[in-house]
Amino acid sequence: MNFRAWLYRIAHNIMVDHHRTKKMEISLNAIADQSAAMPDLLERSVNNEKSNQIKDALNHLDDISRQVVMLRFFAEMDHKETAKVLEMSESNVRVIQFRALKKMKGFLGTENE
Repeated sequence: MNFRAWLYRIAHNIMVDHHRTKKMEISLNAIADQSAAMPDLLERSVNNEKSNQIKDALNHLDDISRQVVMLRFFAEMDHKETAKVLEMSESNVRVIQFRALKKMKGFLGTENE
């Protein structure tokens, strides 16, 4: 197992243990953080709205689907690394990712795009 996947696995286990004892929801506020150097207020507003929509769409996913999407697209892990972190097969990660993105597209109203 490579170091990056091992490190994410440890972080994942710590997070799961914490949430089992605290029963709190995962905060996705970090996703909505925008760069302070945005030149245009309108552009910042549009990006903020998109971030909020993505957060809402992520919140409609089940836990494992949310983890797959966040590891794949926010942590920029490949399928193999994501599979190691979540202790599942690569093909299972691909299926979960496909279904999660389809569900998010439906929620965002971008089914035909």
